[in-house]
Amino acid sequence: MNRKLLRLWVHYRRNAPLVQTLVVVVGVFSLFQNCGRTYTPKSVSAGLSASPTNTPVDPASGDQIRFPISTDSTGTPLFQPGRPFGLSVDSATNIAIASFQGPLISCEASTGVCSSVLPETKALSTGEVVRPNPIGVAILPGSRLAYVDYDSRTLHVQFLNPTTKKMDWQVTSVGFAPYGIASNASGSKVYLTGEKDFGAVCQLGASGSRTACTLSKDLTGFDVAVDSLGAVYVANSTSIQVCDESLIRCASHSIPDGRTMAVGIAVGPGIFISDYFNARILKCSLERGQFNCAEFARSLKIPRAIRLDSTGNLYVAEYNSGRVIRMNPEGREF
Repeated sequence: MNRKLLRLWVHYRRNAPLVQTLVVVVGVFSLFQNCGRTYTPKSVSAGLSASPTNTPVDPASGDQIRFPISTDSTGTPLFQPGRPFGLSVDSATNIAIASFQGPLISCEASTGVCSSVLPETKALSTGEVVRPNPIGVAILPGSRLAYVDYDSRTLHVQFLNPTTKKMDWQVTSVGFAPYGIASNASGSKVYLTGEKDFGAVCQLGASGSRTACTLSKDLTGFDVAVDSLGAVYVANSTSIQVCDESLIRCASHSIPDGRTMAVGIAVGPGIFISDYFNARILKCSLERGQFNCAEFARSLKIPRAIRLDSTGNLYVAEYNSGRVIRMNPEGREF
């Protein structure tokens, strides 16, 4: 072995622990960046047809949703949404769950029944079935659903077909890989977050008309929420972006500890942030331009999405456990 190679080998052996640590750090970061991504994002063909079919999530359990998720005598979950990425709760406490590379689930609070909503999207030019990969979901007024598909870079919205009186899916290409979705109070507008300086605000057309989307860098991030006054909040890693409804005026607020990986956000009696890597939820306030946060709940299993109901209860989608949990306003599970 010549001297140059020998010196390189000795240098490597002396610094092996450092190298190994760097490899682990890079690996963890890459895992988060590529979490749930298996297929290369692709454009949807110009002509699309879509129709929903509903199937029970778990007929053996009576389709009951339980918080926390119960198990049978063998330890099998009675309600299993897969790997939940997106979550939505409406004023009637109906729940929708987007499980990336899994089902889109709708749960009716009045009956406790959960159904898997599977829109079969086909490209008219080829007849190829495009497998849905919902990553974010929003319940719109009239019990309609809207979700974003990361892989196909599309927005899917339900509209009532005046002829058949059934819900049809309208598919709109947004031109970037979306992460989260939230609607305004009337359901006429949805906000989409995305990565790498991309996001969009979309004006929903009536049945038969097209949805129009406008790109906005202010919506770059992992999740979005809209408060009762129309203000838009975006969770963007270590900061929170707050904009007015028109996105004309925006302000960025750094999360105080600087280490939080904010991937989910909910607004109501406080601003709640799901901290991905630190397995916790923060409750924050924004007063006089000052953004202050305190730990609200901890020891969660990768909290990916968080939403509030009308009474202030929190619903949290745990990515690693594949479940949805519910907390009261004091942070206790029930």
